[in-house]
Amino acid sequence: MVEEEEVRVALGTVALAVLLTLALVLGLAVRQVHRGGAAPAVAAAGEPAALQDVEVVSFAAGSQAVPVDAQDVLARVADAARAEPARRVYIGSTLEPGQDVAFAAAAAAARAQALAHALEAQGVPRAQLMVDPPQPAAGADDGLRVELRVR
Repeated sequence: MVEEEEVRVALGTVALAVLLTLALVLGLAVRQVHRGGAAPAVAAAGEPAALQDVEVVSFAAGSQAVPVDAQDVLARVADAARAEPARRVYIGSTLEPGQDVAFAAAAAAARAQALAHALEAQGVPRAQLMVDPPQPAAGADDGLRVELRVR
């Protein structure tokens, strides 16, 4: 009786791990589809910076509050989205390395949602905002970043 329960728990744990892995792989595939290869634009002196192919907002450790220094990025993204309502803003967050996966996923999703709300506050309709599932960070410094792409 006890062995059956242990086997059920073990199988449930394995099934959960497989589902989480599958979700991450699918998320990576979706993210890769939305990636582009355009070269970054450089602003001339006195002109506002042009929208980059990928705009990045870095958050402080343990924080989901939109950083003050993100306002220029948010303004560029919001301007581009409002100028072309058919385009979408893809918001992708990364998991902070070294954290419990569930906690890191919740924190990453909260950072992405914070930027989505900030863009809504700047007049971008919710229908234009696409929040992608959190992805594993590529490096130790990438776990607190959120990428914004206008496509």
